[in-house]
Formats: sequence, C-alpha cells, structure tokens
Amino acid sequence: FINQSTIQRVNVTQTVASGSLSGDFGNKFVSPWAGLPINLALNVEERKVSAQTRADAPSQIQGEVLGSGAPAVDSQGAFKLREYSAESIIPLIKDKPFLKALNGEIGYRRTEFTNSGVKDNYGSWKIGGDWQPIDSLRFRANSQKATRAPNVNELYAPLVTGLSNLAADPCQGTNINAADASKA
Repeated sequence: FINQSTIQRVNVTQTVASGSLSGDFGNKFVSPWAGLPINLALNVEERKVSAQTRADAPSQIQGEVLGSGAPAVDSQGAFKLREYSAESIIPLIKDKPFLKALNGEIGYRRTEFTNSGVKDNYGSWKIGGDWQPIDSLRFRANSQKATRAPNVNELYAPLVTGLSNLAADPCQGTNINAADASKA
C-alpha cells in the first residue's frame, strides 16, 4: 500500500482582558422580610481572536488523501467581542413558615461583536428564583434568552461541497461488480 503523511497547521491567537466586581449593598438595600442585603456582580470582558488554517498541497486536492472526505482549504479570519454583564440575587423572604428562603435572580448581558469592520449588538437576559420551603428541599425556576457569539472557525471555515464516498473503491479493482454487491 501507499501511505502519505499530510500536514495541516492551525494557528489561533486570543487576547482576553476581563474585570469583575461583586459583593452586596450592605444594609442600604435590604428586603424587610429577609433581612439580607442584595448581591450584585458586574463584569466586563474583551476578546480578540484571530485564526488561520494552512494545509499542505496533497490535503487540498480532492481524492488525493484517502479517508479525508474533502479537500482541506486554507482559511483565516478574526473578530473582536466586548461584553458587559450584571447579575443580582435578591433575598426576598427568610425564616417564615414554609418559606425558609425565597430569592429572586436577574441578569443582563450586552454584547458588541465586531467582524470584518461590521458591528453587531445584542443582549441576553435571565430572570428566576428559588423557593426553599424547608432545610432539605429547594425548588428553582429560571427563564432566559441566551445568545452566543460564533467562534472563529464557525465564521471563516470555507464551504466544502466535495465530500464523497468515492463511486469506485480504488482498492477493489475488479473483485466485486455492482450486481454481486447487492446480493449480500
């Protein structure tokens, strides 16, 4: 048999800057039925991502490397992402009959996504709560709209339409004909 080694190199560069601040409001914002302060978390993050894929010549030719399915086409791209978020847990009621704890939860994330000079802005949110009737039992419910920025491969991977199972198996030679293949 003939064996040929191929090489595909992927280079990804990512720069991340992130900051967060979390804590509670102390005694300034307290539920009169819980006696606990409201908790808040603030975050900001910026990511710059660039990537490129380079394949050797045999990998870029359809059918040259058996088992690869399709040619490996070179690609490259970059994007920038900036996100701001705030989340809060709000104690509502504590230590009452059938209300060991009742808490609310809210959050919002704003995303600024820049790709090839084009900016896109979108938001994600969540709202929810939890109820603890007794020490050993807690119920939790949430609703949210979540979005995710695409990764660099999802944005810049080339469309490949050359996938094939090869109509003729190069290893079969004349051993099997089409009429005999369907008798199995």
